[in-house]
Amino acid sequence: MDVLKKTVKYFLLALRDVLNPFFNFKEVAVLCYHQYDPHLPAQLAALKARGYSFVPLADVVAWAKGKGAVPHKAVSITLDDGYPDFVPQVLPVMRQYGAPVTLFATGAYDTTPIRGDVLVELGYHTASHPNLAKLSGAELIKEIAPPRGERYFAYPGGNHSPEAAAAVRAAGYQAAFTIRPVPVRQGVDPYYVPRSVITPDMSVRDVLFYTSRAACWYKALTDLV
Repeated sequence: MDVLKKTVKYFLLALRDVLNPFFNFKEVAVLCYHQYDPHLPAQLAALKARGYSFVPLADVVAWAKGKGAVPHKAVSITLDDGYPDFVPQVLPVMRQYGAPVTLFATGAYDTTPIRGDVLVELGYHTASHPNLAKLSGAELIKEIAPPRGERYFAYPGGNHSPEAAAAVRAAGYQAAFTIRPVPVRQGVDPYYVPRSVITPDMSVRDVLFYTSRAACWYKALTDLV
């Protein structure tokens, strides 16, 4: 089944490549990494070669709300949790490619060394990384409340609920991010903005797929099954 799924994805990516010169698809995506991925430099190089621009998450949020513009093909890079390799390994690659990056850190991560870095947006990822879909009331609010005034929030594991989304909004965040393998569309609810998770076993072609219109086609097909 996995082979079949990958075959379909690659077919759709190839179809997108054939059609794009005629339709010039608008493609805006947010990618989600966790720890440093050795394939990251090659993935960023491939995206750049394909004409994608690396943009701050704030630009994607503004565009999604209909209040700003982004390049026709735009990608925003995010990392979750706050692993020790962020500063020594991830940031140098981001600087090499001029790619802004958002770090969604948990409350335990010391963000002091990177506060003020012009390339880094700091988001919040809860105090202790629980499943927010299983929390409510004061416990939920305690996990969500931003201790340092971050603008953006990422649901751990993509797990959320209407109560969690309402608490995120009430806490003052400007947007929140789920886990859903499709690009961002303008007009999406700003508290359910999708991100595609990129894992170390993925190829460059997989990353190109998730930033492209092909990912939308694949999601539409799987929703029909």
